[in-house]
Amino acid sequence: MHISRFHKSCILLSVTFTAAFSLNAQETTDDVFITLLKADYIQGAVVIRFETLQDEDAVYRIYRSTSPITGKSDLDENSPAGANLAGEIKRDELPFSDHPEKDGKYYYMVSVVKEGIEYFTFVPYQNTTLTPVDYAPFPEPVQRITVQKLQETTVSIRYSPVRNNYLYRLYLSEKEKSDLSGLSPCREIRGEDAGFKVNLQKGRRYFFYVTTRNRLGVENRVCLLYTSDAADELDGV
Repeated sequence: MHISRFHKSCILLSVTFTAAFSLNAQETTDDVFITLLKADYIQGAVVIRFETLQDEDAVYRIYRSTSPITGKSDLDENSPAGANLAGEIKRDELPFSDHPEKDGKYYYMVSVVKEGIEYFTFVPYQNTTLTPVDYAPFPEPVQRITVQKLQETTVSIRYSPVRNNYLYRLYLSEKEKSDLSGLSPCREIRGEDAGFKVNLQKGRRYFFYVTTRNRLGVENRVCLLYTSDAADELDGV
């Protein structure tokens, strides 16, 4: 008896479409695209890096979307992807920092412009991202601090404006600081709580600093300073 064995093979086929568009012509060309596109959230910005072409005159257009960008139709602002042009740079302007207006998750794609022709090639993980980068704007500082005496050595510290999605940190020092490096916060609360209560030692002079921190952990240390003597009456500012 002869038994035949058949083996099934699975072939993964990757197809890349490249098109060049100009005002006068539309033609198919050799692949022209950047590689190793990377988008990272760093200190309140999306930092874009990639490997450029050897051509020093090439221009790179960086597109941003709330959905994956997998074809030229996704670059239409009226498409579901709703891509926007985030920037246009040359190779010596890398890395590029993008600051979207809204909190959210974003995808990126980079096209190449050579001699007036924009080349759209969509190569996953090379010139278009398939994993979104989580973004939150750099936190805005508080604009006002009010300090009020509650008891002989207890004060209430409140601030405005209040944003519920922020974390607020209070720093105390007996010396005026222009840099908070080396200081640790003595209190930390969410925005909806909108105030601190602190016990002070009588007869000492204190400096109060309030900083803001967004949901991704980026802290704005450009802060408003309030100073007072704990022995004085504190009626606010």
